[in-house]
Amino acid sequence: MISYQPSITIKPHALNDFTYTGRCVVISESNIPSVYLDTLKQTVNVIDTIILPTGETAKSVENYIKSLETLETLGIDKSVTIIAIGGGVITDLGAFVAATYKRGLPLILIPTTLLAMVDAAIGGKCGINMRKAKNNVGTFYEPNQIIIDPKTLTTLPARQINSGMAEIIKIALMRDSEFFYSLNQPFDIDALEEVIKKAVQLKMMIVEADYKESHTRKLLNYGHTIGHAIEQASNYALTHGECIAIGMKWMARDKPFYQTLLSILNIHNLDLNSPVTTSALIPYIAEDKKRRDASIDIATANEVGNGVLERFNLNDFINNLKESPIHE
Repeated sequence: MISYQPSITIKPHALNDFTYTGRCVVISESNIPSVYLDTLKQTVNVIDTIILPTGETAKSVENYIKSLETLETLGIDKSVTIIAIGGGVITDLGAFVAATYKRGLPLILIPTTLLAMVDAAIGGKCGINMRKAKNNVGTFYEPNQIIIDPKTLTTLPARQINSGMAEIIKIALMRDSEFFYSLNQPFDIDALEEVIKKAVQLKMMIVEADYKESHTRKLLNYGHTIGHAIEQASNYALTHGECIAIGMKWMARDKPFYQTLLSILNIHNLDLNSPVTTSALIPYIAEDKKRRDASIDIATANEVGNGVLERFNLNDFINNLKESPIHE
């Protein structure tokens, strides 16, 4: 079994308390509050900072190459650590840069969005998007440390908090019924610390059992086959979490917990309609990276807390979507 056991710190003001003596290159994004980068520069030996655009479209081949070329120009060797600080796009791309430059540099992830804290930065997946599918190029790479500071969420727009809640709802639905039903209420920022800890604990249990996603880890893709397709077909008009919420709603349409899921999604402003037609999704679903020849593994659940995998014929899954269109 391949081990995945990075050091994970979850506590308020963890960013302020973070120190690191080695030389670092920071990869971040254009809309990150400058105070976070200033804080790093006071306690970390930062050689240079690579600032990339914000948003899913930034997770591109072009920005990946730009980052590699910057490292090459700086003469970076394997003694230098990459620190990726920002949302899920930055932790995905920054980790992929660290994984591939000189076949691997030390890596520290500092997620500053709720979605990155509970999902994108946890589990070792990293990569970039291609024209036909999200995350079509990538690998698994373990960071040395993951620093989660819930206080960074105070600068996050409410929409981004809600987006992160979608991934929390997903993992609770798949693995913990008590946690799932506890989400049927709003949370303030201070209460989110315990919610984050629980979501990270659940994800780590799955990842440690199936790091390379041979079976059980695929449960974390609940709602994602449709959600990823909505993201691409709409040119990322909605956030990742909003699209996953739509995908979860479709997957649960005939399940006994459907009304409870709708209530939870509504509380967190995630009971949304698709901005694109069902037919627009089909080319992207056909390119889903989980496809194997004519079949595709889909995470589903008949009851809360007991997610299962079901292998569909790809055409059958697409026909099911046509017969029960997403809400448009």
